[in-house]
Amino acid sequence: MGSRVVAISCTIEERGIRLFQFDSFSAFLNMGGHGPYVWSAVVISLLLMVFLVVAPLRRKRALLQQIDRQVRREEAVMHTGKEV
Repeated sequence: MGSRVVAISCTIEERGIRLFQFDSFSAFLNMGGHGPYVWSAVVISLLLMVFLVVAPLRRKRALLQQIDRQVRREEAVMHTGKEV
């Protein structure tokens, strides 16, 4: 039972497990020479995901504004009898 407590209490470094694969933050950004490709792919992917969320919202807002203008125009015609 004593060895079990020792095994549980030893640190991750003592077991030889690395939590971070790179030696420094700059090495992480460089990614072994593949950094420009990897980070440009990440940025492009994030931009596309933002676009896929924002574009439909903008389109919806434009359509709602168009419908609102059309409804107001039709109400004005009904009240005055003339088209605007």
